[in-house]
Amino acid sequence: MRKCPYCGSIWVCWNWIHAFGGDRKAYEKANPHIDPKDLKDWGHECWDCEGCSETHAKVRNGMPYWILRRFYRIFRRRQNEHSSTQ
Repeated sequence: MRKCPYCGSIWVCWNWIHAFGGDRKAYEKANPHIDPKDLKDWGHECWDCEGCSETHAKVRNGMPYWILRRFYRIFRRRQNEHSSTQ
């Protein structure tokens, strides 16, 4: 399971954006000031720290959005209840 590079959380929405819909030539043309090999296609958002990171390739073993949407709030609520009782 991939984790957030900032806080280490597993609650990361992987592959939330694919630059220019996957049109690499349009992406490169819109960013002439950046070397094409340095352009990163995929963005990821951590639901815990709200940090965003980018990668060159699609992450294949991350947290699917539907799992985040359904279980993140339930898990965080239970975790908060547990930490407040200690």
